[in-house]
Amino acid sequence: MIHTLLTILQSASLTQLCQFSMLHLTTNIVAAAKKLNDKHGWASVRCSTHTLHLVVNSAEKSETITSTLTAARKVVEQSFLETSLLHDKQHQMSCPENQLVQDVSTRWNSSLYTIHRLLEQMWPVSAVLNELQAENRKKALCKLSDNH
Repeated sequence: MIHTLLTILQSASLTQLCQFSMLHLTTNIVAAAKKLNDKHGWASVRCSTHTLHLVVNSAEKSETITSTLTAARKVVEQSFLETSLLHDKQHQMSCPENQLVQDVSTRWNSSLYTIHRLLEQMWPVSAVLNELQAENRKKALCKLSDNH
């Protein structure tokens, strides 16, 4: 791969113009960048966004963060089912009428946005969850009384 790249660059007289390369941190690309630096003195500039994504993905594997994100996902999923109820609570509490944000595994910042929005909407979301819990208890009690 490196030999082919160098051949193309030399034939186009571009070796002096290309003194660094923008890289993603995959193993084969890092190895290729190291060889280019060792043999030809080319500097390597890694993609900071990709590096940050890898760091966040690694941090998300910790038990504390995993359990927090799992709980946040459940709340968001439950609230998506009760959008009109959440909207009513937001209006009653004079809160911003923003929808909750569901995180996506391929976008590290979506987890941040999910947590941020849940914190912003903490009181209306809590009210919705309490109301749903009360309704579920009421239904369970009705079933018990119907059975007796």
